[in-house]
Amino acid sequence: MSTIYIGALAIYVSNKEFERWYHRHNSQHPGEVFIVVWTILIFSLIIFDFISVDTYSLPASVISSYIAVLTILAVTRKSKQMYQAKHAKR
Repeated sequence: MSTIYIGALAIYVSNKEFERWYHRHNSQHPGEVFIVVWTILIFSLIIFDFISVDTYSLPASVISSYIAVLTILAVTRKSKQMYQAKHAKR
């Protein structure tokens, strides 16, 4: 499931960035809020993992998905900065 999720997220973000660079992106979608929710979820799962040592084990795919989401956010933020810098000169 994590592979499908990351793939769908990558397609969505790529489409959004393509639309931004070709001036067809008007709405704002704050990715930072999404990351805050992910971070709260991850820390909650880590705490739950420590509390229930024998009954629950945090899957590695959850951590790798979180890292992928952070990476996608970093790339889109840099793309947005580059776009704004390029279009501020005009």
